[in-house]
Order: sequence, then structure tokens, then C-alpha cells
Amino acid sequence: MRISIAFIIVLIAVFFAPTAHATYISMETGFEFRDDGHGLILRLTTRNKGDEPAYAVQFEASLGKVSITGKTIPRLSVNEKAGEEFEIKDAFMIPGHYPLIIKTHYQDANSYRFSSLTLGYYDHKTPVISNISVRGEELDVSANGGGKLKFILRNSGDQAHMLTLDLHVPNELASIEGTRTLRIGPKSEETIAFTVKNFSALENSSYAVFLLAQYQHDEKHNSTSGSTIVHISPMSSGLTPSLWLLITSGAVIVLGLAIFLIRRRGTAKQLQTQL
Repeated sequence: MRISIAFIIVLIAVFFAPTAHATYISMETGFEFRDDGHGLILRLTTRNKGDEPAYAVQFEASLGKVSITGKTIPRLSVNEKAGEEFEIKDAFMIPGHYPLIIKTHYQDANSYRFSSLTLGYYDHKTPVISNISVRGEELDVSANGGGKLKFILRNSGDQAHMLTLDLHVPNELASIEGTRTLRIGPKSEETIAFTVKNFSALENSSYAVFLLAQYQHDEKHNSTSGSTIVHISPMSSGLTPSLWLLITSGAVIVLGLAIFLIRRRGTAKQLQTQL
């Protein structure tokens, strides 16, 4: 009787347990520049837009020739905002349009590491409009695999340019190619592909990546970018979560019936012995 009751409790737990609510962390990072009379000041801010606290939050950024690393913020509660200021010196060689690349690092309660990318721009001395445009194609990557991430670059100007290309991905992904160069002719398009692999990205998650294109023209620095999304699909086992639940439930039922029958047979033998 005791085993039968336990078996019923297991069945109730399997079939009537409420669906677990998946928690998440989403960092919303922003920036602003100001001149305090002595130099350029960069202020970075981030807000936790998820529904669980973030831990070990830290900024990493680059602008021109300058790379910066912020202090570690031990904890950022839900909807809490934090910021930090940095003094930027000797970052630029020539006037132009420079990219600001921000990577926000953080962890969840299980010390699982995440990162998010934010891209901005700063005009040093004079604004510049690039003739180069970049468009990326979305990519689906299996949890244990990789794929080719394609970008289309278009030159709408009348002159050819030698581009320096850098693919920026969060730490959860890996790109095996480094900086690449590409010559693009006037009024033309070029397609380029980068190999991207899953490093520690979670299944059923999506990550923003971007390709940064930079070049010099008329003694000015030009930069532009194109972004896209990499989707992480489940491992190709052919078993969905619903199917896993069905298999698990079936195993529990079979195990419970086996225990019940063994116990019942043992009870019947005891009664025959007594008789």
C-alpha cells in the first residue's frame, strides 16, 4: 500500500506539476560623450531589464586606439542601473567617424558568464558619411556546431576602397577569423563569409553580432557596420522537450507498475505460505 501511494504521488507530480518560469537577464547598455574642458569623457551605463539579478557586471570598450576596462559591479538588481566614467586621451590619429565598441560582461546566480554587445560612434573634429553599407544574413547554429555568417557590402561611391573588416561576437560565440581586408570597387557589391561556432551559448537563445568596416579617405577616418542575429537551435537529437517529458512519464509509469506487481506477488506468496 505504501508503494502504491508513492506511485500515485509520482504520477500527480509528473502530470500536474506547474510549468517552470524561465528567468533571464537582459542588459540595456548606453553611452554618452562630453567635453569637460580638459578632455573627452565617456560615460557608460547599463540597466538590468531581466527578471533576476545580474552579478559581476563589468564594462569593456574600445574607441580609436584606446581600450578601457571598468570596475566590477558585484550585483545589479532587477531594473537597477549603474554607470561609470572614463577619460579618453590620444585615441585618434586623424579626423573622422570612429566606432565605439562596448562589451558588457555579467553572470547569473550560478556564475554562468554572459556578454552583450553595443555599438556606437564618435565624430572626431568633423562628421563623415560613409559610402559603404553592410547587410548581414541571419544564421541558425546548432548547440554543438557552427556555420557560415554572410555579409553583403555595397559601395555607392565613385571610388574604390580598401576595407578593414572585423567581426564582433559575444563571448558565447567564437569566430576563427581575425581581421580581414577587402577591396571593393566603385558602384559594386561584395559578399564575404565568416565561420562562427557555438562556444557556450545556450540552446534556443539568440545573439546580436555585427561586422565593422573601416577605411580612410581624403585624410579622414570612415567606419560603418551591419548587424545580424545568430540563433542557437537545440542539439539534433530529434527529441523535443515535450517528447522527453512523455518518455520520462512513461518510464515512471512502467517502473511504478513493476514495483506494484512485484510487491503484490510477494504479498500473495506470503498469504499462501500462511494458509
